[in-house]
Amino acid sequence: MVGAATRIDTDGHKSGTGNLPRRWLTVGEAARYIGFQPRTLYAWISQRKGPAFVKVGRLVKFDLHDLDSYLESRKVYPREEPDVRSPLERGAVRVVPGGIFSS
Repeated sequence: MVGAATRIDTDGHKSGTGNLPRRWLTVGEAARYIGFQPRTLYAWISQRKGPAFVKVGRLVKFDLHDLDSYLESRKVYPREEPDVRSPLERGAVRVVPGGIFSS
């Protein structure tokens, strides 16, 4: 089991192993990697929610690439600032002789 001092970088390498690829993570390692408590991942496992996982008997492992994909799929982009100009300034209406018409 990986101790609390062990770090897993974004390429799936465990520090102190000579940068050997590390693709499959335990629940605790996966929780640390994505910033959740292990109990949250256990709840997701029982509810079949969250990132994809592999289960063989009671053993549960997470693929590092699935964790990255899960986080990427939850990305939220900022909204555009609302256009506070008047409809006339935005060109949504135009003034013509005899009245105002919508564009």
